[in-house]
Amino acid sequence: MPNIKKMEMAKALSAHRNVTVRHSLFGLVQTAVYEPTQSKLDAAQYYYTSEGGTRLEALLKSSEAALDKALGACAHLERRAVCNVRLDVCRSRDAQFVALQLFRYEDYLYQPAGEARFFEGDAAARIVNTLNL
Repeated sequence: MPNIKKMEMAKALSAHRNVTVRHSLFGLVQTAVYEPTQSKLDAAQYYYTSEGGTRLEALLKSSEAALDKALGACAHLERRAVCNVRLDVCRSRDAQFVALQLFRYEDYLYQPAGEARFFEGDAAARIVNTLNL
């Protein structure tokens, strides 16, 4: 499991109005919390094929009104052990908040394919359940 503070989206995540980063153990341990529900955030990374990456990119660029259609296209994406598309995920344990950022493997590094996108409430729960995060 990746460390939240070492993720590319860490700065954007800590600046989010509903996320608080708490320090403990003399500042050595940091815990991110989704404030409205006091749920801790967990980070993960998942890998997909180029086709899956294209669908995920469409999901991250979709409007709230088009979210269900984009989620339908992502319903059965198959994960890989390692592949050329990486999805960084930071989600609350109660599935009421999720942050997603997509990366593509280029020039021997994973490069961001866009900005981090944040979802809250019902939209976050639908994304977590559909993508099995």
